[in-house]
Amino acid sequence: MEPRSANSRPTLTGFATFLQQRGLAPAKRQPHMVRWVGCYLSFAKAHLGYTFDQTADLFLAWLEKRPSIQP
Repeated sequence: MEPRSANSRPTLTGFATFLQQRGLAPAKRQPHMVRWVGCYLSFAKAHLGYTFDQTADLFLAWLEKRPSIQP
């Protein structure tokens, strides 16, 4: 996965807090969700100029090419 930028840390911290406070995911899964969101944000930052839908499609295509990531 691509490294997260320092600029995304406040957003990811806020997302982690949101997940925890709302109980939207089991506690043991929350760090993984935060990591994936961070990965997506880094990817989206490198693909400015695309719509959200286009960026999401590109991100999913990028993931499919990673042998270590299973569906």
